[in-house]
Amino acid sequence: MLGTPPLADPTEAKVELARVMREQELIPYAEWRRRLLNGPSHQHIDITATSGRWYQVDVEVFWDDQPEDVIRVMVCIDDAGLSAFRPLCDAILIERPAASE
Repeated sequence: MLGTPPLADPTEAKVELARVMREQELIPYAEWRRRLLNGPSHQHIDITATSGRWYQVDVEVFWDDQPEDVIRVMVCIDDAGLSAFRPLCDAILIERPAASE
């Protein structure tokens, strides 16, 4: 059967992905907007899990629908093996803050 081999430890990869997602959620809209307008809109992070296993994480940011509105942040993780062709991914939406009245 053809297919991409799974992550060496999918449970650990999910834990690490969730941790990185929580970090991304703390970044305010203004910073994401700055990255979209001035770069970089893509970030590559190498992390080492508590097990000692190494993962590569890619964070990609883009407008979800219309410029200057909702921002989508997509995070993908893989163990740099063949699973890099089918990484584990998640995304969050960052809402634009309401204008001050």
